[in-house]
Amino acid sequence: EIRGKKTFQWEGLPYFETTFFVEEGSIVVNTETLKKQEHLSVPPSAVAKISAKKDSVVYAFSGKALPDEMRYYSISKT
Repeated sequence: EIRGKKTFQWEGLPYFETTFFVEEGSIVVNTETLKKQEHLSVPPSAVAKISAKKDSVVYAFSGKALPDEMRYYSISKT
């Protein structure tokens, strides 16, 4: 849960990609805006600046990354 207009830096782990899922609210991950029910996956070892545009509930899921040739990262509505 991110209250108010807060910003923090997130650093990913080697060999693990992370997906951010916005349950409620709106956030910006680097330059990409995510709204309610949208998600964004970032590659291993990524550094992300995360800013809440308003009170938000965000989940971060990490898992072992696929080989480079099988990866595709984008914003998606679920």
